[in-house]
Amino acid sequence: MTIPKRIIDNHNIAVKACRHGIFAYLVNDLFIGKSLDLYGEWTEPELTLLQNFIFPKSVVIDAGAFIGTHTVTFAKMAGYHGFVYAFEPQRIAYNLLCGNVSLNNLLNVKCFNAGLSDLPGKVHVPLLAPSSKQNFGGLNLMGFSEGDMVQITTVDNLNLKACNLIKADVEGMEANILKGGEKTIRKFKPVLYLENNRRETSEKTIKTVFDLGYKCYWHILNYFNPDNFFGHKKNIFKNYPPEANMLCLPTDLGINLPNNQGLIEVSGPDDYWEEALKRI
Repeated sequence: MTIPKRIIDNHNIAVKACRHGIFAYLVNDLFIGKSLDLYGEWTEPELTLLQNFIFPKSVVIDAGAFIGTHTVTFAKMAGYHGFVYAFEPQRIAYNLLCGNVSLNNLLNVKCFNAGLSDLPGKVHVPLLAPSSKQNFGGLNLMGFSEGDMVQITTVDNLNLKACNLIKADVEGMEANILKGGEKTIRKFKPVLYLENNRRETSEKTIKTVFDLGYKCYWHILNYFNPDNFFGHKKNIFKNYPPEANMLCLPTDLGINLPNNQGLIEVSGPDDYWEEALKRI
């Protein structure tokens, strides 16, 4: 199958019609941008899983929204009467996030050029050169002394009237977001979907989720989907480790696990995705 042509090709930015809508993306992004360009999608198994927990009228937080691949899809799942709060601290990614929300005619999304953590504050966020090939979505916000001064807030400071799902892909700061949203989480008991692929922060993240009264399951997936939207058969991600996330469900709500999603129960705070794969 021939890969569809770009609708727009403007130096570092391109636009294509993809599985879940029209997306502008960074041409030199080695992961999300490359996946949209070649496959017309990004981590489709994540969206397939999460559609079991997002319904019309759902309120969703997307922390680390990047250019909005999940935000746009969440908003369509939640429908006109639902809402998505999308947080992205990188200026270039935030601009594309807003553009993608607009390109897909979505009125039920509010985008923030901000980060989420356990305490309000400000942080420097470097401006990555769009002309260089790199993983733009893998930026950790800590430790920079130059760049855009970006606001940091907390989930609790949003003062939400409902919250059904929190997705956090924030390069090891997932536990901080949970601590900053403890009141909201204990009140509304949202489903949590958290990236957890760093051994140095994994135990802290799992313990934080357990302390909030949740049960966790590993969701480990390859970046390449053989059944991708464009039907492209070459796996450009074959030399990379898989994406590791955790689906976390409140123990007292009796939410059923979806079938055939490859979920592996997290055995304890010291568990890790590599050990979990050995238990299959």
